[in-house]
Amino acid sequence: MLSNNKSAVFILAAGRSSRFNSSTSKIFHDLCGQPVVNYVLDVARFFAYDYNSIISVISKDSPEIADTVCVRQKDALGTGDAFRSALFRLLGQQGSLCTGPVTIDAEQRALANNASSSLFIEKKRTSSEMALVLYGDAPLITTESIQLLFEAKKKNPEAAIVILAMYPENPSGYGRIKEKNGKVTEIVECKNASSEEKLIPLCNSGILLIDINVAEKLCPLLKKNDLSGEYYLTDIVRLATDNSYSVISVEAPANELCGINTRAELSHAHDILQKRFREKALQRCATLYGKDTIFLSYDTVVERDVTIHSNVCIGPGVHIHEGAEILPFSYICNATIGEHCSIGPFALISGNTVLHNRSTAGSFVEIKRSSVGPRSKVKHLSYIGDSCIGSNVNIGAGVVTANYDGHSKHKTVIGNNAFIGCNSSLIAPIEVGETSIIGAGSVITKNVPSKSLSLSRPEQKVVPLKTSSKHLSRKK
Repeated sequence: MLSNNKSAVFILAAGRSSRFNSSTSKIFHDLCGQPVVNYVLDVARFFAYDYNSIISVISKDSPEIADTVCVRQKDALGTGDAFRSALFRLLGQQGSLCTGPVTIDAEQRALANNASSSLFIEKKRTSSEMALVLYGDAPLITTESIQLLFEAKKKNPEAAIVILAMYPENPSGYGRIKEKNGKVTEIVECKNASSEEKLIPLCNSGILLIDINVAEKLCPLLKKNDLSGEYYLTDIVRLATDNSYSVISVEAPANELCGINTRAELSHAHDILQKRFREKALQRCATLYGKDTIFLSYDTVVERDVTIHSNVCIGPGVHIHEGAEILPFSYICNATIGEHCSIGPFALISGNTVLHNRSTAGSFVEIKRSSVGPRSKVKHLSYIGDSCIGSNVNIGAGVVTANYDGHSKHKTVIGNNAFIGCNSSLIAPIEVGETSIIGAGSVITKNVPSKSLSLSRPEQKVVPLKTSSKHLSRKK
């Protein structure tokens, strides 16, 4: 099992989020295009055996975390109780875990405390089976850092617990790791640490790898902290050393291990992720001008020779193909940008829009839920919604596809090689045939056949001004 770096994975996510002062739990706040907890889920899926081996612990009124087996904590009694609840759920099901959430009440918690409980022990396990503990509010963790835990375990097979440790610039608030002869002896929570212990630079991230058999034996021994009235998972380290189990630590970068407890920390996590996303784009040989003003999303795909200028924001679901150029102050979300396309400046592209190779969406253009064919141009001040535009089409300035009648959205279809004159309105549903021309300033309400000119303008009249006209006599 360990050779494949697979384990059961526990995600502790039952915190109150009190410092966020929000009606939404902090783990479901948006972070670069997806909820905070989804970053942790990505790591969990990489190391878990399967869906049923990812156990998330959530509060009694929290939404479920998708693609995990959810355990609800009826009472928020700390990380130790959360882990124990999840472990009880894992070991009490004989491999047949159901998908619905379960509330751990006092009676079930008492069963978990009883090490001889048949419900708690029935599942037969191998001696190498491990549990990885992650936190729903720690989204910056990478698979590379988690690999360090498994590598340390392989080098030290006798270790029952491997802790991910760090040296943060500001250790305030973090538990301190006490070591002796290369082994961890205890983790002291910051609020319980003495002045001397607070000088220890090595801090606990909370993330750890633990032998499931050892966890099963030690969890019933956890006791409430006298000051907080909570069960601390960190106490399991002291219990392990007291019972002659080996505990070691391995260091990982501190900027991957910080949790999110406040809006300021959410903003800080956003900045760190943006640096990662930009670096990934640069490694793929994209050019970023004013890169600190360019914002990407967790799933943005940027191919080589793409050029992105300053003050561009890219939301979720965007793939930018080779050679495309995104000019300043543009926003793209849920869209595919083809090879050698030109976007912006000040363009808005969204709603699963596809811009095919060498097409253009120019300045102050909005395109939504549409397809723009190869080499077609929407150059200036136009709105294109719910439209299918063929190849080599020219859309003049100020063109609007009027797609909404107040009740439903309707589609506009424009054939290959068509020319739509400036300030025209196409009232959907409507089709404009291939190689047709729409005269400037027209309001088109009926289908236009191929190879034709369509106009709808009032007749222009010319009336000479009288010499007594106020217009002629006005001051210059």
